[in-house]
Amino acid sequence: MEEHFMEESVKKRLILAGLKELEAHGPVDFSLRRVALSAEVSCAAPYRHFKSREDLIEAIIAYIKEQWLLLCGTIEEAVPDLSVRVRALCIAYMRFWIGNPNFRAVLFLSDHADALGFAAKLSEVLSALSAARGKGEDYASALRTTLLTLVYGSVFLILRGELSADARTLEEIAEKIGEAIK
Repeated sequence: MEEHFMEESVKKRLILAGLKELEAHGPVDFSLRRVALSAEVSCAAPYRHFKSREDLIEAIIAYIKEQWLLLCGTIEEAVPDLSVRVRALCIAYMRFWIGNPNFRAVLFLSDHADALGFAAKLSEVLSALSAARGKGEDYASALRTTLLTLVYGSVFLILRGELSADARTLEEIAEKIGEAIK
């Protein structure tokens, strides 16, 4: 039992060190040796836990997605009102991107267009909202397009420094999200 815990601890340290490595050096110059050094394990340790550097990168993406899904679960439990939940999910996603700069480098590497599952989660909640309002999937689809454009565009502008990432800006964006889902 204790050995399994130790192995999981090493694996997590490797994932976190790999995250830092990707942020610092990108995928082309990604070094398992530097990851091992940063995680304070032997150079052979990454190979005991991952088949390849690509396998470690996939584990890093899975770790980030797990963090996002934990946050989604917290929002789902805390916010029963669907329209308020939509707004909360959108703002949480923006804060997740803005507040975790080390995650960005990894997510941009992903072959998956929706690496975190945000668009899928948003679609799920919008479908429920649409059904609760007695409207069809066309309504949910139109809202999805509007909200994805607003959220992704806002994150892009914030990351480029064209919008500030302060509370006022996020509140203005939250108001626009609220207007869209009225």
